[in-house]
Amino acid sequence: MGHGDDDAGGVQIAQPNTVAIDNPNGGLPRLALNGEQRNRGIELNAYGELLPGFRLMGGATLLDAIQTKTEGGLNDGNRAQGVPIIRTVVGGEWDTPFLHGLTLTGRVAYTGDQMVTDNRDMKIPSWTVIDLGARYVFDSPWNNKPIAVRFNVDNVFDKDYWSGAQNRYITLGAPRIFRLSATFKF
Repeated sequence: MGHGDDDAGGVQIAQPNTVAIDNPNGGLPRLALNGEQRNRGIELNAYGELLPGFRLMGGATLLDAIQTKTEGGLNDGNRAQGVPIIRTVVGGEWDTPFLHGLTLTGRVAYTGDQMVTDNRDMKIPSWTVIDLGARYVFDSPWNNKPIAVRFNVDNVFDKDYWSGAQNRYITLGAPRIFRLSATFKF
């Protein structure tokens, strides 16, 4: 486990690999240990204020997750379940000049395809979602401490997608979600 000598800032981690095995008595499959999952990759993140009142943040993860030391070498070299090769997120905030305290936000998240099974016979496709929001911060009329009101829409275009896969099970991605919240300081 840990950093390899040739990683040049990347990461390499090995962890136990699990596989779903059919239950001979029927019902749900059971999990069993079978070799290792070797993860090699790199993660890059950046944040900055490009112009006064305009902030950009983003990151990318590149991960090579493969199965090793599997029973009989049957799945050695196959991609690990539920691990995309690439995941990127880019977001931004803009403090509007026309209303002091109003900040508009946005985010785009991309996740690459993911294997559902150990033997490469099924995978879920890549997906992209867009989130938008607004934050308004003003001083409380009661104690002059800031109040922040936030409104966000996750998955703005209500995209249908499978968000993850593990041991033959896949997870449905979240639909469009509206959120409204307020933060008060006393």
